[in-house]
Amino acid sequence: PSLVKWNGQWLLYWDSYTAGHYSLAHSSDLQQWTDESNSLKLTDGHPRHGTIFAASLDKTAWPLSSQKKVAQ
Repeated sequence: PSLVKWNGQWLLYWDSYTAGHYSLAHSSDLQQWTDESNSLKLTDGHPRHGTIFAASLDKTAWPLSSQKKVAQ
């Protein structure tokens, strides 16, 4: 699983291996969670593993669809 804070929300991604997809839930307080797995869209190529990290926009080598700042 990967946990990241983005725009004031905690996002939790995990591999739902037996269901054949990745899952996503979000929380503002790490207590109450909302499952957003049905709205999760990943890139083509069936990613197997991933890492989330913060990078400033001027340091990324690919265009981002959203230019929102990462919550600290």
